[in-house]
Amino acid sequence: RLLVSQYPFSYVQIAALGEVSDSAFLVHRVDTATVASLNPRRYRAGDIVSSVRSVRGAREYQMDIPTIVELTDDAFISNHCFGYGGTVHEAGETWYRINMLAADRLRGPDAHGAFFLDSATSQLRRMELDMSRVDRLPRALKGVASLHAVTTFTELAPGIPVIASVCAITRLRGTGATRPASPAELQQLAGYRFKIPPPDIAARAVIAVPAWKPLDLLPPTTVWCNR
Repeated sequence: RLLVSQYPFSYVQIAALGEVSDSAFLVHRVDTATVASLNPRRYRAGDIVSSVRSVRGAREYQMDIPTIVELTDDAFISNHCFGYGGTVHEAGETWYRINMLAADRLRGPDAHGAFFLDSATSQLRRMELDMSRVDRLPRALKGVASLHAVTTFTELAPGIPVIASVCAITRLRGTGATRPASPAELQQLAGYRFKIPPPDIAARAVIAVPAWKPLDLLPPTTVWCNR
């Protein structure tokens, strides 16, 4: 948190939103957003679902995936239980798995799952979250059975992590033998810009991203968190 405050930056995310079935991932729309590293959003226990207005004026709901800053917030820590889950090996690195469970006392949707820390640097590399208390979702979301999101992280400079990619999939309650298509979202880091760059680090960069387009029909494996 100290380094992010010392070297504030913004980053650009591109997102593909659509639905995935057993045969394909159909892209409905592609959005681009610029996010400030010093996001003023604060974690609210049992209240991680928010509603926003889309560019078309429709009301949409989203799961507010905890940021790195929020993970270290006293309110987040006091409302979750944590436990060591062993080690995993990824791309030549050894990661510690930390399991996380939302407190039973929370009356609204929150997050539980696991996050993975690089054993050499203690930097956050990956976060796997599932929504808790889906039975307490707003009435408009009563058809939701589960929500699973996986976030990966990279470092812009030593000690300054940023979201590299996000994959989220929402399972809907089925009423027949055929499983309905699942809303899904993919996000990718497209670039960043430091207000004050750390020593020997480029002030800005553009990162190659997939050329997603509305109405693209992609392989279902494109939604890489689908399980």
